[in-house]
Amino acid sequence: MTKPIAAEDLPCLMAAATERAEQAPTPPAEPRRRRVQSLSVVIPAKNESAGLLALLTELGAVLEAQEGLQYEVLLIDDGSSDDTPDVGRSAGARVISHPESLGNGAAVKRGIREAVMDWVLALRRDFDIPHTAAELGVEAVRLDDLSEMAAQDPTAPTNPVPAGVAEMRAMYEAAMTGEVG
Repeated sequence: MTKPIAAEDLPCLMAAATERAEQAPTPPAEPRRRRVQSLSVVIPAKNESAGLLALLTELGAVLEAQEGLQYEVLLIDDGSSDDTPDVGRSAGARVISHPESLGNGAAVKRGIREAVMDWVLALRRDFDIPHTAAELGVEAVRLDDLSEMAAQDPTAPTNPVPAGVAEMRAMYEAAMTGEVG
């Protein structure tokens, strides 16, 4: 049978409980996550000069924003006949060129072999995802109809930037060629 606690004993019991709590072992800290400190980004490319500068510029901004990250960008030119290598160099990438196309797999493997950082990230562009409205099958002759429908859509007033028929038409024209930005 336990003895009832008297009111005068309460401060002493509270002090003892607090002292025990302070002496209790602290739970182990969560394991530290391993942080990537150096990264090689491998970009296989063949005749990609049209969109390459935008990609490399955005990639550079993202990488620069990572505190303490050392990185390199390797552009593996797989026998391009356009100015892909020059665009890569102008954006600060280390360019390695194949004199003729050896295929995406060979370009990725070459990039991995040439990488000097601890981690390697290989970017791909061969997912067959359309990059323009035209590649999605949108016909230019339908732009007026699409612009009209978009401007009249009941959700149009909730757009962060108000857009009428003319603005929607301009947006669709840009989307046809992938120049939306």
